[in-house]
Amino acid sequence: MAWSTSVLITFAAVNIFVLLEWILMRLVGRKVYSLSGTLTNVAAYTIYLIIAAIYGYLTYLIMVYLQLALHITPLKVTWWYWVALVIGEDFSFYWFHRFSHKFGILWMSHVVHHSAHEFNYSVGLRQTWLPFLGLIFWLPLALVGFNPEHILIVQAFSLGYQFLMHTRLTENWREQLIQPLRFIGKLWGYIFNTPSHHRVHHGMNAEYIDRNFAGLLIIWDRLFGTFTPETAPVQYGVPEPPMRGEVIFAQLNGPAQFLKGFIVRRDTAALQNPYANQKTSTLLAFFLLCFALAIFFAAIKNPRWFL
Repeated sequence: MAWSTSVLITFAAVNIFVLLEWILMRLVGRKVYSLSGTLTNVAAYTIYLIIAAIYGYLTYLIMVYLQLALHITPLKVTWWYWVALVIGEDFSFYWFHRFSHKFGILWMSHVVHHSAHEFNYSVGLRQTWLPFLGLIFWLPLALVGFNPEHILIVQAFSLGYQFLMHTRLTENWREQLIQPLRFIGKLWGYIFNTPSHHRVHHGMNAEYIDRNFAGLLIIWDRLFGTFTPETAPVQYGVPEPPMRGEVIFAQLNGPAQFLKGFIVRRDTAALQNPYANQKTSTLLAFFLLCFALAIFFAAIKNPRWFL
């Protein structure tokens, strides 16, 4: 499948999920979307798709080069190969994600994903435009002989699953479902990441900070002591959000805070409502989305401008 076709399908699919969730939430009388926030999130993802294509291509070239240079023997593709690759990729993601919350040079990129004070499918689209430092966490998979193309395929599958974790549709599901389904859901949550687990991860409540780093499997959090169940209502966001909410400010805030940390010692104590003074223009957010879409369709029509 051509890159332009796959990226259009991806873009359409995720936005259909956003629209469906918005409709369902409206039907049950819950407001979990804001117009300006949704415009910002979609704009972030529009540019991210182009950057992710460049990043994926560079990752593939680096992995192939290292395998050839180091004479790595490819692993035989069998059923256990795929099982091992899924587990290995998820293990790599767990440590990448955990380190992204611990080291400033990684957090400055990842913080944009946490900078929304809402939680919905559109927040799953709020991705960084600076993803390039994560490559080293997946290199060991190539060095033991996994096909680089297969690594990227499994990585894409994991990201798709993680997108589905960004929803509040399942809140209070235990009270709404019959007993057999409650049991199945509980069992699933012992092994796999769930929206409830991921809502905790996006919380800035004291008990939720730096918890539940899972991508696909929650077992890593349980094994390494970073798991916390959802109990108290989640307060979404970060203690130091951007002063403005539009996509450019959301993307630049992390690097700005990182550089500021070399000059000024920061007080990271969480505020009662750190988003109270944030300014966001829906009109500016809309124009930035239009600009992002123009770049997006230019990339689809002329991919060699970017790849």
